[in-house]
Formats: sequence, structure tokens, C-alpha cells
Amino acid sequence: RSSNCNFHTLAITLHSSSMGAFFLGKCDSASVISCLSYPVLTFLVKLVPIYFAEQGISGSWFATWKMSYGLGALLSGLLIAHLLRRYDHDNAMIVSILVMAILLLVMGSYLSPTLIILLTIVLGFFNSYNRIARTNKMHHVIAMEERGRVEGGLKLFSTLAQSLSYVVIALLSYLQLTALGFIIIGIVLLIAGVIMLHLKQRLISRCAPVTLNS
Repeated sequence: RSSNCNFHTLAITLHSSSMGAFFLGKCDSASVISCLSYPVLTFLVKLVPIYFAEQGISGSWFATWKMSYGLGALLSGLLIAHLLRRYDHDNAMIVSILVMAILLLVMGSYLSPTLIILLTIVLGFFNSYNRIARTNKMHHVIAMEERGRVEGGLKLFSTLAQSLSYVVIALLSYLQLTALGFIIIGIVLLIAGVIMLHLKQRLISRCAPVTLNS
């Protein structure tokens, strides 16, 4: 389980908190950060109808937007078995987060209902791919009897991010800057993806010598 080697020291340091040590010892940084994909979905479910209403866009556009996300997730389900066999779980999560970040930045730059709907198909695909890759990785890395506590820690992190996103939407709506929500969440995901990539590269550089010496 070399993918968790960069968390062993931190887990020992936090031994006074048994839950913190357990969580950090069993779940790597990429899996934790990739949980932001779910708050992104709930953020958009609140943001898009508010933006459409402010622009006088009919509710049928929002219904189409929700269907487009489901279509993307469905396409992911059709291809997921091939993707999981072909690509590493960590790479899948990193690429998914970065692609979603770029899509959101493009949405925020053009703000066209048609473009938002089309890009949401791709967004739904990579959001679903990211979540399945993370779940599949945990299935291989974490023992089944420990999954519940780890999933609970991830859920707490995801719920915290989701709650903060609602505050951001309320603030943007109050300031009549709702359209900036796409850019903000895109930047957040872009930073998250860059951090995940950096941590993966650092993990490889630290664990490679250990592997060679063994």
C-alpha cells in the first residue's frame, strides 16, 4: 500500500486523535480532495436555476440542463469498465477534476444556456468517472471492515464543502454577481487538481527509492 506512505508520519503525529489518525492513515490526499466533485454538483443545482431566473430564461432550460448531466453520467457508466482497466485510479481522479475545472471556467466565460447544457454533459461524465474511480480505489486499498469510518470522514469533508458553497451562492445572489459562481467553483477545482497532481508527484519521488531498495 505504497500509495499511503506519505500519510504514515502525519497519522503517527495525530495519534492523540484516534479518528484523525485512522482517517489519515487509511485515506490518501487524492481521494479526499476528489470528494469536491459532489459539492460541485450540488452547487450547480442551486446556482444554475438562480442564474437562469435572473436572466429570464425559462424553466425548460433548467430541466434540459439536469437531463444533460444525467446523460453524461449514463455515458460514463457505459464506458467505466474500460476506463478503469486502462487508466490508474489516481490519474483518473486528477484528470477528472482538472477537466471539470476547465469546463466550469468556460461556462463562466461565455454564460450561454446552450453551451452550459452541452458542457454539462461532459461535466456529468467526468464527475461520475471521478466518483467511481475513487470508490474503486478504496475497494482495493482499504479493508472492508474499515470502509465505514473512512467513508464517514470523506462524507464529513464533502458536507462541509457543500455547506460553504451554499453560503457563497447566497452572497453572490445578494451582490447580484451570480454568474461569477461558475468562475469561482472552476478556480477552486483547478487549484484542487493542481494540488492533487503535486501531491502525486511528490509521493512518487518519495516512494520510488523505497521500492528500488526493497
